[in-house]
Amino acid sequence: SLHFNADDIKEDEFMPLSILSSSITNLPTKDKDILTLQGEIKAKCGTFYSSSAAIDKDGTAHTYLTFFASCLESKADCVAELLCEVLRDTVFGDGKEILEIAKQARSHIEDAIITSGESTALSRVEASYSDAGIISERLSGYEAYKALCSALKTDEESASLLKKVEDLYRRLIKSEKPRCCCLTFRA
Repeated sequence: SLHFNADDIKEDEFMPLSILSSSITNLPTKDKDILTLQGEIKAKCGTFYSSSAAIDKDGTAHTYLTFFASCLESKADCVAELLCEVLRDTVFGDGKEILEIAKQARSHIEDAIITSGESTALSRVEASYSDAGIISERLSGYEAYKALCSALKTDEESASLLKKVEDLYRRLIKSEKPRCCCLTFRA
């Protein structure tokens, strides 16, 4: 796993961070279209995905964009190359794919609210007791749902969402000083 620290993001960037984590492994790169990239990922990896989350360390909540990959030891070099390609060369294009992923995320949260509203309510209560709960609520809870609904309402707001997603990508991953703070290998 590879963790990028996102502690300094603004309140209106939590939901775009969540969309970035959902979309970055589902976009083409400079050298590969999405079908070729996904084919290589399936052929070489057990798992390959990213997520955004709040982690409570010593009573302090930290926000991370994390990439996970698992593979056979014999394929580790290939998987490392794929991860580097995704991190370095993702192409955002016209944003249609990202907006589709955002719509799917909205539907997913909406379904969770409908089918297990008690979990949504519990998450909202937890948000009042911990910083990690607040961050989780903004990344994937009801607050994220409200932000997604607002961001997908008009073309102008959708364009603003796309800009925030790309800005986070440049700031967290593509900057001259990437925020990679932890790389973990397990045998």
